[in-house]
Amino acid sequence: MEDIARLKQITQGEKRATQSSRYTRMRDVSVYITWALLHTPITANQVTAIGIAFGLFGVLSLAMPSPLTGIAGGLLLWMYILLDKVDGEVARYRKTVSLRGIFLDEIGHLVIQPLLFVGLSVHVYATTARVEALLLGTIPALQTGWARVLVNLPYRIYAKKVVSLPRPPLSPPLDITRAQRASRIQRASAPLFKPLHLLHSFYWVLTLTIAASLLDLLLPAPAIVSWTYALLLLAAAAQMALFFRAVLLAWLTIEADVARVDEHVRQALDARPRQATDAAHVPGE
Repeated sequence: MEDIARLKQITQGEKRATQSSRYTRMRDVSVYITWALLHTPITANQVTAIGIAFGLFGVLSLAMPSPLTGIAGGLLLWMYILLDKVDGEVARYRKTVSLRGIFLDEIGHLVIQPLLFVGLSVHVYATTARVEALLLGTIPALQTGWARVLVNLPYRIYAKKVVSLPRPPLSPPLDITRAQRASRIQRASAPLFKPLHLLHSFYWVLTLTIAASLLDLLLPAPAIVSWTYALLLLAAAAQMALFFRAVLLAWLTIEADVARVDEHVRQALDARPRQATDAAHVPGE
């Protein structure tokens, strides 16, 4: 078995080159779990399933009225995040990356992240008896799933309207003016929306949830009902603002985004024959 440094190169090389420092810090921890699991017969898909189980138990614990169970639920959800890194590392090391594994991983993302807000809203309702908390939790829960669909929408549209049909030219034609307008809106609104991303990131929301539960336990604040209630209110407002901004930007750039997917596909198809030819060539012949 390789040492930790070599294991990082094998299982995390491409990820470390493209992901932020927050993700790489998580992978500094996950690699030790990966190293331990590689000494067992546990498969990557089993790791994914175990991680989802941790996430579901975390959500259930978070939904309980006690601040202590809220903290425990947050820690279980952090374990889900770690195992979400580990499954891919195990698959890359053993060369068992599969479409079924990617599918299972996506199911985990689509289920656990929205349920975090559902669990938080149930927790707030159980501790404050405020019915609106259930609605406030529904808004970010739905938006979390919608945001993931929105990010993948250009690929879905390309697959549905271009790949599955005879390959017509992209229609309507690429609108550069709209794409430029979207870029200006994105730059102008960035300073305003940057703080809101803290309440959109699963990592930050989870950290803030643990912190709010800890404050409810140690420093109750009757004036704002509870710290977890305040967090839920802020998260709902931030998620809705971010969602409407994302829809506007996607509306303005969808032609450019789909055209970019098309260009990537064409480049891959153009490169494939050359790769096959190179593989068939034997040096010296």
